[in-house]
Amino acid sequence: MLLKLVNKEMKYQLKSITFYIFCISVIVFYVTQFSGDIKREEELYQSPIEILEEGSLFSIVSYEDEIHVTYEQELKMLHDLLLRDEEKGYYVGLANSSIIRYIDLDNKKMELISSFKKEIERKEINEDEYNNILKTLRKELGNNSIYTNEIITNLCERELRNNEYMENQTQILETEKVTGSYARLFADYIGIAVGFFAVFIAGFTLVRDKKHRTYEIVYSKKISSVKYLLSKYIGNVILIFIVVLILAGYTTYKFSIAYDNIDYLAFFKYSFTWILPTIMLVTSLAYLLQIIFDNGIVPVIIQFIYWYYSMSFCNNQYNITKYIIRYNSVTGLSEYEQVASNIMVNRLVILVVSIILLVISMWIFSKKRGNICGKN
Repeated sequence: MLLKLVNKEMKYQLKSITFYIFCISVIVFYVTQFSGDIKREEELYQSPIEILEEGSLFSIVSYEDEIHVTYEQELKMLHDLLLRDEEKGYYVGLANSSIIRYIDLDNKKMELISSFKKEIERKEINEDEYNNILKTLRKELGNNSIYTNEIITNLCERELRNNEYMENQTQILETEKVTGSYARLFADYIGIAVGFFAVFIAGFTLVRDKKHRTYEIVYSKKISSVKYLLSKYIGNVILIFIVVLILAGYTTYKFSIAYDNIDYLAFFKYSFTWILPTIMLVTSLAYLLQIIFDNGIVPVIIQFIYWYYSMSFCNNQYNITKYIIRYNSVTGLSEYEQVASNIMVNRLVILVVSIILLVISMWIFSKKRGNICGKN
């Protein structure tokens, strides 16, 4: 009987526009946030040579953390740019202040580039001489060239960030086969989406039955309150979680194409341990609030307030009162292990609380049902 009721609830949801709005919302969040964040990260940590491609946009990147660039690093960057120009036969200019253009070097300008490169190689250049070189280059090449203090400093910052990024990529490749680290980012973003949008499925399930006058049918049959509520709960949780698993499978496939050696279970493991407890709590809380207030609007409002509280970063991020796990960075295993125990405690507590809320919902529903049926 229970399995039939679960199957019935799932079939109903699969015919509901609400479920497909939920799917679209989660997929849009996945594409714009998770996939978008990976793309932005790759662009942010490009090396200076990679970003100086003709036709691309160039802008000064500001980093949240202060990056200390030494004079020696700036001088080396200047030398590398001069070497690049000498080998390529052109220098990099910025059209309309942002679009990269390659401008051919004539013999006079080529000699200037080569002489400055050799000067840096054969003797120690002090800061005054360094600034004079930049001033001469701007005068001869034009103010649209990239030979400015601001641009060279920013290119140095990009290079330092790129080096840190590559070191981090090497670490996660060795310790977690890449996907272990990105699976936490996946669970962070999808947990946020599911933690909010799932209430629109679970928050109206019981109210829907009352609206469609199916309470009378339920009460006239020998279906216990436990089976009735549990079947709907399981049906809702399974359908919502299937969407997560499909995204986890798709992401695993994408990473398997990009990398030779990955952990094929990583995205699924974090889906079960991080996201499933979130789905269970959202559903349990939505059921309880529906039964108490007898409508679906209150669960949505309260859930939104709880979601906003849980998703915000704070010093005590993994407090047991938060039902969403935030881990918005791609790190190696050693850094994750510093907070892993706190996260696991949080997940266990949320899992237990969701079960307790479901049991309370069953008890209250049974009492209300008994009164409606004329029982004590």
